Amino acid sequence: MRNRLQFLLIITVISLLAACAPAPVPTQTPVPPPSVTPMPTLTPTPEVPRTVALTPGELASVRLVHAVPDAGMLDVYAEQLAIATQIDYTQAAEAGQIAAGDYTLRVFPAGTTPDDEPLLEAPLTLEGKESYTLIISPSGDGLRLVTHNDDLSPLASGRSRMVFIHAAAGTPAVSVGFAGSVPLLTDLNFEQVSPAITLESERQTLEIRSSGALLIDDTLQLREGRGYTIILTGAPQNTGNVQLITFEYAIPGEARARVISGLDADAGAVDVYIGDTLLAQSLVFGSASDLVTIPAEAGSLHVRTSGAAPGDTPLYSISVAPNNGDQITYLITGEANNIQMLTHVDNALTTLPEGRMSVTFVNLYAGAERLSSYSLDGPLSENIDMRYADSPFTIIDDPGTQIFFWQSPAEGGRREVAYRLEDTRTFEANTRYLYIITGREDAPVLMFELPLTERATRSALPDVAELRFVNTIPDTRATFALDDEPLLEQLPGGSSSDLVSVPQATYNLTVSTGSATLTESVTLSSFNRYSIYAYGTDFDVRLLIIEDDSFITNSNQGNLRFVNIGQQGEAAFDLGSVVSPTGNLNPDAAPSYAEGEPQSIPFGVQRLYRNTAVGTASLVARLEPVVHDFYFIDPARDGVVATLQGIDIQAGQAIEIVIVQSIEDERFNIFVLPYPTFSDNE
Repeated sequence: MRNRLQFLLIITVISLLAACAPAPVPTQTPVPPPSVTPMPTLTPTPEVPRTVALTPGELASVRLVHAVPDAGMLDVYAEQLAIATQIDYTQAAEAGQIAAGDYTLRVFPAGTTPDDEPLLEAPLTLEGKESYTLIISPSGDGLRLVTHNDDLSPLASGRSRMVFIHAAAGTPAVSVGFAGSVPLLTDLNFEQVSPAITLESERQTLEIRSSGALLIDDTLQLREGRGYTIILTGAPQNTGNVQLITFEYAIPGEARARVISGLDADAGAVDVYIGDTLLAQSLVFGSASDLVTIPAEAGSLHVRTSGAAPGDTPLYSISVAPNNGDQITYLITGEANNIQMLTHVDNALTTLPEGRMSVTFVNLYAGAERLSSYSLDGPLSENIDMRYADSPFTIIDDPGTQIFFWQSPAEGGRREVAYRLEDTRTFEANTRYLYIITGREDAPVLMFELPLTERATRSALPDVAELRFVNTIPDTRATFALDDEPLLEQLPGGSSSDLVSVPQATYNLTVSTGSATLTESVTLSSFNRYSIYAYGTDFDVRLLIIEDDSFITNSNQGNLRFVNIGQQGEAAFDLGSVVSPTGNLNPDAAPSYAEGEPQSIPFGVQRLYRNTAVGTASLVARLEPVVHDFYFIDPARDGVVATLQGIDIQAGQAIEIVIVQSIEDERFNIFVLPYPTFSDNE
């Protein structure tokens, strides 16, 4: 037992001594220094442009035009953003908006990707709030980008604007003008862009000449408030075969505006902007700005402390929408933290009757809810009754000296008077006045003369819209009416009308068949054209209204538009075309429909339009004036679902191919309809 205890004691002592001994130092293994591996050179990835700007001022509008003969369809990219796809020679893409900035524009054969070798690569700088036309034109054996900054500055009433671009390689310098008039432009060379020319809004025959020889004469309807970019193009090896690419776009009209300040003195001086444009500067109580020209379009009016930057938070903002030709006075009143504005629009289209004068009255005195002038002594023959901040009203009368006795009743009773003012004014003949009651002790009344001749003269053209009616219901006649007044009665199925002019307004549009009637509200704007389609069945009639972009014909080619009509969510279609190999005509324009699955697309068919959605109309395509066969392609199954053969396309002719999907089943009908370029009364 004792021996066993001794053994355990010895083991314990040895363990304690081992624990207290120093640990051995490990031998270090040498580590080789790191080797430097060179990084591979990276190819910069093209930037995807920012298409959603933080503010509208950061956006630029871009429209692309294909003016290169024999180049085939093109896809065009700004970096990796497609700004035009499947665009063919003589076509102009719809204008689109992208964020302003510096880009590399690349042009490819249609169907390739932005990673392939481009046909053209060019720098492109876009400024915010600007509009650009980008023209792909020939240059030697390659392509060239011609950039034009569109002039969208306001136009006066009755005016249009035109720009001419020479993009026909090999064609000598040209002159441009209207038949029977002195040329508007002379010696315009290849790749030159003319200055913007302001013209009367009217129908003209445009003539293009080179060395005195007439190259093109084409009818052009210049509409009020519209811009026209006209591009001359053609094959370098055939200078006699030139064509015009023409597109139309809206330009705001002109209004004249001024600001009068009735702000409390504590508000100090203010600046007034429309958008980012300064309208009036350093206005104080009783001061008025000069009349300045502003765009006749919807915008925002901002009142800011004088000297504040345009981007600073305004004291007051309000939406405004001046009309073309208006002369406007904006009256601002109140305190800095409670600004109000009244708008006075002078609707007089001519000067005053000889020897007369006019006075426009405004009550801006917040302490007088109602002001009346009962005892009139002078030429004015009407009693005057005004409420605070009510709309201005105008009296036209004989000139002379007028004594006003203004008073405001107190709340307590009819005999109590809260405010009383006597004011004497002399009014001159052939003068218009703005008379403002402020209630201030130092200036209880402000009076300003309003110019008689500053207002722009309106165009002699009537404020009308043009309508075209189309009935796509087979074996059914349709009647169209506005506000229950028939405009077109018993239009047969599969036919269309000429253009009909109606005054601009909001109407109840009604279409009726023998068994059904449908009414929809529609607003028709002046100088716009609309196509109104009836579709469905005799018992279930429906309407589609398309605001037509310009359908300007090219006199040397055929002109085609494609329309897809049906219910929301139904199929999109491609439309293909090929010159008829037989040349046989189809006088009834009768289509043939594929039975069962779609058929394969024949060799040589060129797709004019891709994925034309329901309820939309395509751009205008230019076609060779020969007999064509058309193919209706289901893009989801990439096959032909119908053909329309033997359609005679004539130079200068405008037609519309309409596909109408049934509202009852999967069938559809196809129509070929004329498109009237101009109404009979133009």
